[in-house]
Amino acid sequence: MDTQNARIQLESLRTQLLSRLDRIEGHIRSDGEALNQDSEEAAVERENDQVLDGLSLHDREELSQIDHALGRIANGQYQVCSKCGGAITADRLSALPYTTVCTGCA
Repeated sequence: MDTQNARIQLESLRTQLLSRLDRIEGHIRSDGEALNQDSEEAAVERENDQVLDGLSLHDREELSQIDHALGRIANGQYQVCSKCGGAITADRLSALPYTTVCTGCA
């Protein structure tokens, strides 16, 4: 995978994640504004918020990995394994564009 295509793919993933995070945060804020709930509805909303918080955390971690990969592209280290210094194959980068390790080190 050439780095130009990787950068485009990573930036697209980044945009998608930021959009999803905005929707999740908007949903959590709007749920907090609902005042007239009985205890059963409130319990369901708390469970939903916990799921959304988990998704948000996962998305933020993925966003961090994407930002790191974009930095690796910028400094010429994108296709270099961070553990052994060997090459990360194009197939691996296509499947997991923000990986930092080769298949052998994974």
